[in-house]
Amino acid sequence: MYNRFMYNTRLIQSSLEDLKNITKADFYLCDSKKEVLVSTFEKLDLDEKEISLFVEGDADRQNIRQYNFVKIRKNDKETYTLITYLANGDSYMIGRIAASEVTHLMSIQTPKITKEDFYKDLIRGNVLFNEIRTRSQALHINTEALRRVMAISLHGEDTEELFPICLEIIKNIYPDKKEDYVLNVDDNVILLIKEFSDGSEDEANECARQIVSTINTELMTGAKVTYGCLVTELKDLSESYKQASMAMEVVKIFYDDRDIASYTSLGIGRLIHQLPRQLCEMFLKEVFGENDKDLLTNEQVNIIEKFFDNNLNVSETARSLDIKRTTLIYKIEKINEILKLDINKFEDAMTLKIAMMVAKYTSYIYKNN
Repeated sequence: MYNRFMYNTRLIQSSLEDLKNITKADFYLCDSKKEVLVSTFEKLDLDEKEISLFVEGDADRQNIRQYNFVKIRKNDKETYTLITYLANGDSYMIGRIAASEVTHLMSIQTPKITKEDFYKDLIRGNVLFNEIRTRSQALHINTEALRRVMAISLHGEDTEELFPICLEIIKNIYPDKKEDYVLNVDDNVILLIKEFSDGSEDEANECARQIVSTINTELMTGAKVTYGCLVTELKDLSESYKQASMAMEVVKIFYDDRDIASYTSLGIGRLIHQLPRQLCEMFLKEVFGENDKDLLTNEQVNIIEKFFDNNLNVSETARSLDIKRTTLIYKIEKINEILKLDINKFEDAMTLKIAMMVAKYTSYIYKNN
């Protein structure tokens, strides 16, 4: 419908809302397919058949009760219907004024929106709901495919120099821009808006593994891929984007050993990430008291992490650390004395595990602020 330019429905919406505030009238604008473009109605109390009869009919103007219908013709192919409602007053005259304003605003043509611009606006939540279908149709984008937003980040040395090369690699893996689209939203993260056939976690993980493997091979550096929940409509892509972005941050803070992670697999790290800093600091003070949370040595922290990794099993932990069992027991006792906890017990071990993760999070906040 829009070969060279797209009308700024946001501007039209704003103008009609201003007119509503002045005249107390409501307005409804739709295209020849009866797709609503702009509306100030909370609820349009009109039968769909009444709208269809006017849209498909030959009349240019018509009054039905307090509703005034008028067609706005841009050319042989583009016809729009503006409906004006005024409970007490002349809806015909106000409808003429509104139609004139809409016609003028439609003549203010905005540069053609590219897919890249559309997707960037979409994931940032900058596209009105009414505009999504119109723009996607103009850009030939399927509105109801199964999609996820995937975030891709490099880790290792020389990531800044390798980033542009990585972007080209991802674009070469997914060259079909009708189904998948690669975006560069900043200098640290590449976004892939990916269509899926069945939408399963296995399918998403396989896609992520392919990306990580290709980057490892081509650039000889590490990569992380995170992804949000599956969405079935374009309007929900912004939520999948937020989830993928949050997942990337959570992985970097708590799970640096993971190359691939979904938003739903982040466990307690995701919960801690959403806690306010003040609450985190209060919790750390409750666990460690007035002691410095960094009072443990690197060796002691390593022992605790291995102990947790081995499910509080002393023998397995001693084997993985390559030390004697009795030596490990002694070292754990020293840790218990320092922390005033007994990490051999599940409840105390869980408290310390959470406290160590919260400490990581607060350190991350301070570092980035």
